[in-house]
Amino acid sequence: MSKLRLKQLLFVWIVPLVALGLFGRQIYLQTSHNLSVWKGGGMGMFAGIGAPHHRFLKISVVDPIGQTIVVVRFNTKHHRLISRLRAEPSDANFQNLANSLKTTRWKVLPQTLLATRADSFGRISPASRRRSLSIVPEPAKATASGWHPDEVKIEFWAISYDRSTKALGASLKRTFTLPSSESAN
Repeated sequence: MSKLRLKQLLFVWIVPLVALGLFGRQIYLQTSHNLSVWKGGGMGMFAGIGAPHHRFLKISVVDPIGQTIVVVRFNTKHHRLISRLRAEPSDANFQNLANSLKTTRWKVLPQTLLATRADSFGRISPASRRRSLSIVPEPAKATASGWHPDEVKIEFWAISYDRSTKALGASLKRTFTLPSSESAN
């Protein structure tokens, strides 16, 4: 077989077959493993609302005295794991984030937060001040004043669009819990 014939065969048949295989794998992962259309080549990224920034997490931990606290501050490692989970919500990514949160020492920062409330029509009511608990990851070289959570709960939410009402909303896609009995490894 001549070199010219081999090049023709390569460009005419092999390259399109490889591209078709990659496209098929992307569609399979999108439909069966909830892969974001923005990942893996971005095929379809402009046609859907499944981008990672349209997905969000609600993460809460249970402290040693049994209080459930919603976590809003994270360290750099947590941010990387959260970004990965938002792009590809697989079992392994849920487990990695939960293990990281469970092995982190946390400390409580009592603080006053300004809460802005709105009614169902979106009208802002006067802001009210209320006291709430906030927890932050303790630095690695800190004293042993922090605590490890007994349980970690991760809720995975995504923006959804209702075509009949033409309204955006949020829907809970999955809840992952790492209970106190399970070791964080």
